[in-house]
Amino acid sequence: MKNVAKQLFHPLVIASFVMALLLYSGIINIQSRFPYKALIAQEAVCTLTGTISSNPVKTKGSYYRCNIKLSSVAEESQIQSQASGTVSIYLPSQTVESLYPQKLHAHLTTESQLFETGAHICAKVRWSENTQAFYAEDIQSVYFEKTLKGQLSYLRGKLRLTFKRLMSAWG
Repeated sequence: MKNVAKQLFHPLVIASFVMALLLYSGIINIQSRFPYKALIAQEAVCTLTGTISSNPVKTKGSYYRCNIKLSSVAEESQIQSQASGTVSIYLPSQTVESLYPQKLHAHLTTESQLFETGAHICAKVRWSENTQAFYAEDIQSVYFEKTLKGQLSYLRGKLRLTFKRLMSAWG
């Protein structure tokens, strides 16, 4: 018992606990490792192009959130700028779930697109100050590169979808 108490009050354990408390409570903000960089302000962006760098995750609303590694942005006056950094984007659930099993809108159509890590995406978006993220209003294109890396990303996405369907069939 003394050994456990001794380990709990070790300075490294206490420092780790204090840092975790400060970070998770929001007292200390962590800056993004890959911040948004472009000649167009985030608030003015209406179209963005980039590569999905994280698989979409369901949020509380009717959206999926994922991160995009930017390559270019544009504003309404069609002024374009190269961009870099990683931003969050919220995608409509009907669009993301179009290939998912047991969904009301789960059916294969020519508009069905695979939203997985490695896919290139171009979308009309709007910026939200509230969530500090973009919301996709219209997905213009989603595709995988014809390179080996792109085809492996596509294969990985298809295998994930097949696994979801298999698990769904089992109940």
